Amino acid sequence: QIPPLLTPGAAETLSVKLYRLTKTENKSPEDALKDVLADYQTPVPREVMEFQIALAVREASDLDFVPPVFRDRAG
Repeated sequence: QIPPLLTPGAAETLSVKLYRLTKTENKSPEDALKDVLADYQTPVPREVMEFQIALAVREASDLDFVPPVFRDRAG
């Protein structure tokens, strides 16, 4: 259920919303997570994120620093 290409900022936002729902509306963590993910919208368009990932991979000094899932973008 984790959104693909979740940015650190978006993860923090989701966790704050999740915390808030569990504390202020007494929802279970599972129900709060469903609510939070139901309205999730990526903060960056996918095309922009893909471009940034490809650029980062090409600029990496060593592909060992690049997560395996992204290494095919080295071309």
